[in-house]
Amino acid sequence: MTQNKISKRVKSLESLLIGALDSPYLDYQATKQIKSSGVYFIFYQQEIIYIGKTNRTGKLRLRELAADYRSHTLNRKLLRELLSKVLQRDLPPLKKSSKKELIESGIISEIKFSFLQNTINNRIKKDMQFKFIDLPANEVLALEHFAIAVLEPKMND
Repeated sequence: MTQNKISKRVKSLESLLIGALDSPYLDYQATKQIKSSGVYFIFYQQEIIYIGKTNRTGKLRLRELAADYRSHTLNRKLLRELLSKVLQRDLPPLKKSSKKELIESGIISEIKFSFLQNTINNRIKKDMQFKFIDLPANEVLALEHFAIAVLEPKMND
């Protein structure tokens, strides 16, 4: 790839990113109406904490955000952070079996786990803001990776 071609591609991605960041904020209810492929930006207290993508046109990917820790990476990371704080121990990254393992080992009750999961879901629904850029499926991954590399949101690894 020539330097000129690289420069052109970077400028194109930069332009898309700036356009996305200049777009209006959406609340959680508005994100549930998104049915196109694109990249989304999640803000908490005016800071971008997570950048994600959806290639699933016609499906409601962002609805999964506030459903269950097993449905979305950000939900899983936020729940792990809250569980670690409440239980006063550093938990490993949550996996699909974590709820069952924590409850069966007596570390937390099912009621307390469900309460904390609902706390995260409510935080996502009420305290977070979103931005979304509609893109053709073949551009989604490039912008998502570019945006993560440039903005370094704390909940993206």
